[in-house]
Amino acid sequence: PAGSSESVAAAVVEAATSSEAVLILTLTATGTSARLIAKYRPRCPILVVAEDSHVGSTCHLHRGCLPFVYPHPREKGDDDVRFVWGLQKAKEVGLAKT
Repeated sequence: PAGSSESVAAAVVEAATSSEAVLILTLTATGTSARLIAKYRPRCPILVVAEDSHVGSTCHLHRGCLPFVYPHPREKGDDDVRFVWGLQKAKEVGLAKT
């Protein structure tokens, strides 16, 4: 049986495929979410917002992962801010339009 993280990653890829998403965005402290999502080979790129440059470099080794290092220290409850930052990066590099 797959663990809960594995099941969530598979569901993310299935949802992205069925909705014809152009991008999957994940926030990660360790790179595990990005690695698990990449394992299921989504058709769209995975934008990874990492907290640490080493995590970002490691994520770059996985299929379809495009890591960006969030430039500010993590604070409690800042997930929305980091997500919006990731969306802005996606627009800057041409991965998302709106």
